[in-house]
Amino acid sequence: MARGVIARTIERIDRDPAVNRTDILYICSNSDLANQNLKRLNILGAQATPFASRLTLLARHSRRLKPSVDPGRTAVNLVSFTPGTSFSKGFRGGNAEERALLSLLLWDILVGLGHEGSRRRKTALHLILRGGVRSVERFRGYIGELAWELSEHGGADPSIVHDFTRRVQVPDERTGVSLLDRVVTLMDLTEGRRKHLPTGIGDEAWQLIGDLRSALAESSVAVLKPDLIILDEFQRFRELMNPDTEAGELAHHLFDHSSARVLLLSATPYKPFTYGEEEEDHARDFHQLLDFLAGRTDPVIDVRKTRELLGAYRESVTRGDVDADVRELLSSNLRTVMSRWERPRIGIEAMAA
Repeated sequence: MARGVIARTIERIDRDPAVNRTDILYICSNSDLANQNLKRLNILGAQATPFASRLTLLARHSRRLKPSVDPGRTAVNLVSFTPGTSFSKGFRGGNAEERALLSLLLWDILVGLGHEGSRRRKTALHLILRGGVRSVERFRGYIGELAWELSEHGGADPSIVHDFTRRVQVPDERTGVSLLDRVVTLMDLTEGRRKHLPTGIGDEAWQLIGDLRSALAESSVAVLKPDLIILDEFQRFRELMNPDTEAGELAHHLFDHSSARVLLLSATPYKPFTYGEEEEDHARDFHQLLDFLAGRTDPVIDVRKTRELLGAYRESVTRGDVDADVRELLSSNLRTVMSRWERPRIGIEAMAA
């Protein structure tokens, strides 16, 4: 199904001479699965550019989001993210490459603003952002490798760098302190140290890293102009569909893009019945899904009416007297935003044989 929708998306965009790039985002639970499935979703072979990344590393990879050089066709970019590493602050420290990129960006910002550029100050910044890397020397290795890679390919994405530079200088509405102020404060406390942070500021450093990663992710979202967003096994990512969560707010910057279409895929999205004492409430989740599918502006279905039909149908099933008219109305409503695809029986029987 996903391959078919991708083909139709590319066909539709190819008809528009003003568009020279098609961005397709694939969101799934882990990077290994993403790399595997990107190969399956790449219906154009060498004509498409597939890669898996983290949202916070897009400044490193966005040069691969190439426009077409052929006036008759659009370039196709297949990009994969995993929600846990790209949208959630649960992994607040990220990985060493993310923190290395933050080190390079922050150092350039600080020096550009006239802050002292001594080795002692740079070591302080590295200690703050080292995270779980065994030693500051090893972390410098990550920074050096990334700096070389960026220098070989024209540097980090300038639009992301510009937006990130602005974001880290904006004072927090509650405290009046910017992210850059917090960086400088910790550097002042750490300056002169060679191997470890001063006692008592470790938690503050981790919190700062998480907030810096969030700022970089928000800056990176603006670079993506998704035409199609695919969420595979979408029931795993409830928080992304709720714009009131931090992860959902960031994801909705993508979902709400003017050109974006969203495709939700799942083999087993919901149980038809759950007990009251179970933690999972599939009925509630299904109603939240309807809100998401309907859209916040100009809804494509009447969610209130659909909920009423679901309630009426449930009551008729409970009585043992299924109302065929209600079932048909409900089915017609739901088919506006969802469909069911069955594996061909001949394929299943052949595999069994």
